[in-house]
Amino acid sequence: MTGKPTTPNARVGIIVPAYNYGHYLDECLGSLAAQTLGDFTALVIDNASSDNTEAVARAWVARDARFHYVRNETNLGLTRSMLKAYALLNNEFMMLLSADDLLAPGYLAATVGALDAHPECPMAYTGWETLLDNPDDPAHGQRGLAFVPHQRSGVYDDSAVLLSHNWITISIGIWRRQSCEVVGGFDPQGLRHLGDWFLWMRLLSEGPAYYIHEPLGAYRIHSAAESRRLISSNQSGDDHVRFYDLIFGNERWPMTIRCLAKAHQMRWLTG
Repeated sequence: MTGKPTTPNARVGIIVPAYNYGHYLDECLGSLAAQTLGDFTALVIDNASSDNTEAVARAWVARDARFHYVRNETNLGLTRSMLKAYALLNNEFMMLLSADDLLAPGYLAATVGALDAHPECPMAYTGWETLLDNPDDPAHGQRGLAFVPHQRSGVYDDSAVLLSHNWITISIGIWRRQSCEVVGGFDPQGLRHLGDWFLWMRLLSEGPAYYIHEPLGAYRIHSAAESRRLISSNQSGDDHVRFYDLIFGNERWPMTIRCLAKAHQMRWLTG
């Protein structure tokens, strides 16, 4: 097991949670290595995989000092595994990159540059694409632009609109660690599927987001995705009810946002 990363002064800390995604991990880490802004440290947190995840990660650690690897002896669950990794990093900017997703080479340069230019923004995100990974589908390998309700780059207070639908997939958001601590830390408070959505909402309670109108990330759609399991087991449904309760019951948001959350909860419950 690799210990605490030895590059604490890197501006960006990137957590790559992985569980039996060895067949995706090499391409994912390669997209990090290709970043035009190289001032980052990446920590692969392996949740006791039984495939070749460890071999792939250690190969990157051996050839690039920015990459680090920690293996959990037992499967801690995704949330506990990510919290463990978050505690091992202490960088100015933080992000999560799913081991099956990809970043375009200019992602870090664009988002870090935006946050440097806009100190009022606690977070930044970019446009993104879906990447269909299903060899049995005639559209296998095709990409499609994901929905984002903005037509140009800029500063946006997304709080009210984001309550209706989370268009910021986890792998394309980056945030100031200090802002995260102010709004209660990284802990998703029991949300198993919507922890990223709750984090975005909490960060937006501190200030607006900066959006970059370029598709600088790719979200892979495949049959083994964790999100599919959470949806099919109805854990996602439970999360939606709890997510809106957490917003409604917290005075961090103005009453207009809190009441809007309750209205969306009723919409969710009634279809």
